[in-house]
Amino acid sequence: MRLKQSIVDQEGDVIDESSQLTPIARMFLAALRNYGAYAVDNAGGLIFYAEDIHTADLSLSDEQVNALIGASPGAPFPGDETRWQIVIEALNQDLELIPFAYGPWTKGQDPATATITSANFEVVEPFTHSVVITHSIHLPLTLNAFPAPPSSPLLGVNDFLYQLQNLNLSAIGDSAYDLVVMDYSAQGDDESAFSTAEIATLQSSPGGDKIVLAYMSIGEAEDYRFYWDEGWDANGDGQPAPCAPAWLDVENPNWEGNYKVRYWDPGWQSIVFSYTDRLLDAGFDGAYLDIIDAYEYYADQGRSSAAQDMVDLVAAIRAYAHARDPDFYIFPQNAPELAALITAYLGSVDGIGQEDIYYGYDDDDVMTPPTVTAELEASLDIFKDAGKLVLTVDYATTQGHIDDAYSKSGAKGYVPFVTVRDLDQLTVNPGHEPD
Repeated sequence: MRLKQSIVDQEGDVIDESSQLTPIARMFLAALRNYGAYAVDNAGGLIFYAEDIHTADLSLSDEQVNALIGASPGAPFPGDETRWQIVIEALNQDLELIPFAYGPWTKGQDPATATITSANFEVVEPFTHSVVITHSIHLPLTLNAFPAPPSSPLLGVNDFLYQLQNLNLSAIGDSAYDLVVMDYSAQGDDESAFSTAEIATLQSSPGGDKIVLAYMSIGEAEDYRFYWDEGWDANGDGQPAPCAPAWLDVENPNWEGNYKVRYWDPGWQSIVFSYTDRLLDAGFDGAYLDIIDAYEYYADQGRSSAAQDMVDLVAAIRAYAHARDPDFYIFPQNAPELAALITAYLGSVDGIGQEDIYYGYDDDDVMTPPTVTAELEASLDIFKDAGKLVLTVDYATTQGHIDDAYSKSGAKGYVPFVTVRDLDQLTVNPGHEPD
């Protein structure tokens, strides 16, 4: 059985999940939509709930627990309950709002004799060998893996644009690119954020329908974003001030105004989720996650879990976004080797972007060393073989280099784009115009 996209309460009213349910409940429902469930208990009720395992433990901080249950940071917990029990209780309080199906029937009535007006679950037809059981309400349920999902719009992407500054949505809309990676705002702040209407117009623009992904840095903080406090580095020396949050680290010496972050910290992750909310509110089709390779910096500093921490964050972003929009795409940029290091990573992404694979690794318009190219291609092929869309971004201005990058990327089955490092112009390379 699979949970329907729109669900109702005991009165038949549609549930507004973003406002009525806690984050842990939304994550739970996202799993029921993506993966479904088997009925294993025919006790005769039309409810579902999370069962408490009294010996279970959650290795989570107070902040993480409060984030899961939708409580304010610093809110106290009952002294006689474990973190596991606190989370399970919050989840079950929400699940009580959501009936398996609703009547009408009266309290104490045998569910087998009830008339079902509507169900929140749907039975999914099998596509392989099936197992048929009969539920207590005498509905034959054929349970097995879900049918193959419909073809993803990503399969039709043949070209894309990557531009973060000087955005002209009208000009981008007139172009024939299939996919656009852009910032969520004109100036990178909330005041200049693009509206839902503007993003919808871009998605259905004169140049053809477009998948629109919003850039979001999850491995570094940027000092022009909504969350930044100037006091965190008031003297501009690149070192966090004593009042700065614990997750903030030193400034990136290569990018002024960008600061490394301890991305596993719940404080930083709550900011990432707030950022994700902005993208969902604006109607973007997905998020393009940058600075994934931040894990290398912390691994070099001795954090043994750095790679797993980054994979966990990407998975958490996907779960958080899918609780509101199950079709929201997740595209990390760079660090493709994570797919080989941690196999579960592939299940959390819909594709990947890779910079400097053919040109720009050491300097702009300079060929990337062949050994580096070969390593990147081997990692990207893991994504491609898994059916993920692979986007390549090279930084070159010489026409011969531009042509070479397009040729090599296309021959590998990737989708290429060649532009300038500042990502501040609408680039349509001669001879490589979108189809």
